[in-house]
Amino acid sequence: HYPAAFMAAVLSSDMDNTDKVVMLLEEVRRMGIKLLFPSVNQSQYSFTVIDETTICYGLGAIKGVGAAAIESIVNEREENGEYTDLFDLCKRIDLRKANRRVLSALICSGSMDQLNATRSTLTHNLAKAVMLAEQHSANSISGQDDMFGLGGNMENNDDASESSLYDIVENWSDKEILAGEKETLGFYLSGHPINRYKEELSNITSRIHDVENGNVRVAGFIMNIRRSGFRDEYEIKIDDNTSRIVIVVNIDKYEKYRSYLIKDHLIIVSGAIKKDDYLDRGIKIIVNDLFNIDELRSQDNRFNLLSTLELTLLESEDANSIIEKIHNILGKYKQENSSQVKINYVKKDAIGPLFLGNKWRVRINDNLIDELTKILGKKHVKIKYNSKTKIKNTSVNV
Repeated sequence: HYPAAFMAAVLSSDMDNTDKVVMLLEEVRRMGIKLLFPSVNQSQYSFTVIDETTICYGLGAIKGVGAAAIESIVNEREENGEYTDLFDLCKRIDLRKANRRVLSALICSGSMDQLNATRSTLTHNLAKAVMLAEQHSANSISGQDDMFGLGGNMENNDDASESSLYDIVENWSDKEILAGEKETLGFYLSGHPINRYKEELSNITSRIHDVENGNVRVAGFIMNIRRSGFRDEYEIKIDDNTSRIVIVVNIDKYEKYRSYLIKDHLIIVSGAIKKDDYLDRGIKIIVNDLFNIDELRSQDNRFNLLSTLELTLLESEDANSIIEKIHNILGKYKQENSSQVKINYVKKDAIGPLFLGNKWRVRINDNLIDELTKILGKKHVKIKYNSKTKIKNTSVNV
């Protein structure tokens, strides 16, 4: 009758066990309960109920953040109001209890997302904020009335914005943000690393949530690996953000593809569904073959697929500059017998597809995709797959 309150209580009782918390949060998601990010301006030590369908993440479930640090942060907030930025936070809390390591964990977990800066900028300014807070504390003890140790231009100016002290740096990539969440929370809260591959894999794999029987091909990030106690095989749990499933790999395949089988790495597997009543979903996959994303993108993959890098270029005043940047980027990844590049040039009244010649074939990897995405945008950089038996030679030399 009170699902949010019940799950908040259960999560709080097991918050020292990250694996248990992750499992319970899967149930929270299944129940349709919204989970808010941890926040230095909203969270308590434990998981708390916001309303009938919303839970706020407890600061006590963040790895590396102790009870004394949380008590200092929460008590100061409740006595004197919310924190306005990182400098305000560091100035007001007890830095002997919440040191730089603790503050870094809070940043990476998303607990300071409301402090007027990105996680990358907060991390970059952390040492500066701590130093100024310590200087402010020393000045207060010695009787100097100096606003945050900043000198005359801000002295006694209560309206001065400490956020202007931020040295702004480039945002972290989605991959870096998610890695920070996984390290501090034990799971991905703002998204999932498979999202960047979702469209690329959509036509050649099934969602784990949808598989029930027969032969299947799925992709997922490795959560854990364990050796079976009774058989010469390994049980590996993978996650694709729709569900999780156990895949079974015999010892020969495990040794052959050991370099692929690393926790938090993406793998693509094909195999047969088998019932297993001892598992959460009641099924598992007996693996026939497995791949990593780089092998899938290569032209000699065991899927018998050809990959094409497809770019969309819009007509604009700076099109020539963008073309020059594309030329320079592709030049770094040129490789014979690799993937073909197709450019869709879009004008107001026409669209022209252009296939680059064989000398401009490239080795597709995440770095290439990231570089092209920065100048073209996510929507305009795609990887398409076709069966080798259906491909016609449509390339022209340019």
